[in-house]
Amino acid sequence: MKPAKVFACWQDGRWINYGDVADIYFTESGSGFDDRTNVLVNDDGVDENTQTAPDIGDIGVDKYGNPYIVWVDDRNGNNDIYYAGATSIQDLTKEPVSVLGVPNAITVPTTQANLQVTITNLDDENAHVAPSTISIGEVRNLSVAPPQGGFGLMYNFGPSGLEFDPPATIRIPLAPNAPSYSKYIVYWWDSTILPNGAWTTDGIHNPATKSSDGTYLEVQVDHFSVFQPGGFSGVSGEGGGGGGGGGGGGGCDISPNSQGNVIEYMLPYVFLTIVWIIIKRKDARNRKTIV
Repeated sequence: MKPAKVFACWQDGRWINYGDVADIYFTESGSGFDDRTNVLVNDDGVDENTQTAPDIGDIGVDKYGNPYIVWVDDRNGNNDIYYAGATSIQDLTKEPVSVLGVPNAITVPTTQANLQVTITNLDDENAHVAPSTISIGEVRNLSVAPPQGGFGLMYNFGPSGLEFDPPATIRIPLAPNAPSYSKYIVYWWDSTILPNGAWTTDGIHNPATKSSDGTYLEVQVDHFSVFQPGGFSGVSGEGGGGGGGGGGGGGCDISPNSQGNVIEYMLPYVFLTIVWIIIKRKDARNRKTIV
């Protein structure tokens, strides 16, 4: 039986000498309940904003046992209700297995079908990779917006930042109700992109390939991180990022989140043409009347 966990949150004025009246802090049992293990909950940093009443909804626990906190926040000039939940990763990793017929290559499978990574050249360029340290899991409650055209779940391949040369091949499962895009993209979350991190495709070999049975996407990656599938339909420029806190590359999708068609795009122009013809006929009748 797993031991019970105790969570605590409170209003804290430790930065009052820097002009920050109060913040919300959190800790849990097993961490010592001391200053070294306190977690700053509000994301506005040390400033003049004030966070109060962390107990208005007490500490809640989601179905996975992860805590969430509600408080009053005046960062927008009035008292608003803010929420923060703990991000967690459910480890789904199984033991690595050798790739049949491919020397010095392994596949690390998971308990979820079509979620895995395959790594080659383990005795050469990728000799630094320790298969026993690899973990793959579902990311729960990552508080960032999805990438452009993003859908489905986010998955963490770790250790984060582990690099591959040649690239590793990852598979990400597709649910039966996943969007049917003309092009698929796998994004990864780069927390180093200022100001708040962003989804990007740097180091990912696009486009991602959809399996013939439609159950997974496959793509090669240069490193491990948090990944999420996305895509678009219609005419598009090649995008390098998109969403989730700023940053990201260019490109412009006509229909990033839906199945567009030529008729939909032409309707506005057809309507304008009809209006123009009506106006021209009225002008012609008016000129005849004047004459």
